[in-house]
Amino acid sequence: MATAMLRGLWQAVRPHHRTARGKTKGPEQVVLEEGAVWSCRVRAGGLRLTCCEGLLWLTHEGEPTDKVVKAGGSVRLDGPGLVVVQALRPARFGPSEP
Repeated sequence: MATAMLRGLWQAVRPHHRTARGKTKGPEQVVLEEGAVWSCRVRAGGLRLTCCEGLLWLTHEGEPTDKVVKAGGSVRLDGPGLVVVQALRPARFGPSEP
């Protein structure tokens, strides 16, 4: 996957809060320690977040159910709204092709 494409996808979200234990790893991925929470407001739909390692719990404003995503899994965010991600185990995730 081209880095330019990832950067373009990542511009669809604007992180507004990270815990002290959560940090970004370049513009493409977020790294979280176990229990850390990361959130952002998605401005447009069509974004897919992929868990590269670890285990994540994810909730998206307006969606009726929460998701648990393991390494290799992904979730498509179809509309705008607040997204909250918590690491159930140390994790790394980022945007991927829709």
